[in-house]
Amino acid sequence: MASAPEIARFWIDTDVCLDQRSCVIEAPDLLDDRPQSGGPEIISRDLDTHAKYLQLLNAAWACPVSAINVEFADGSVHNGSGDYIKSLCEELG
Repeated sequence: MASAPEIARFWIDTDVCLDQRSCVIEAPDLLDDRPQSGGPEIISRDLDTHAKYLQLLNAAWACPVSAINVEFADGSVHNGSGDYIKSLCEELG
């Protein structure tokens, strides 16, 4: 298995999010529904296990509007619209 690049932080662009909830399904340890205002809520930023790391990547990849942004330790920021997140999911999953 390839080595996973370190994730510095992640966030949801609420201006883009369509509240499809695919991310909540993919990352139940990190995201939850926020019924009072729609869209997902980050409930944990703890990526201390391989499973949680993959949950985040899969959530970003599954988002139909690429509203989940992931910043890596090298300063690069990716979302599900490009091939980077997809390739990491395939390599590490």
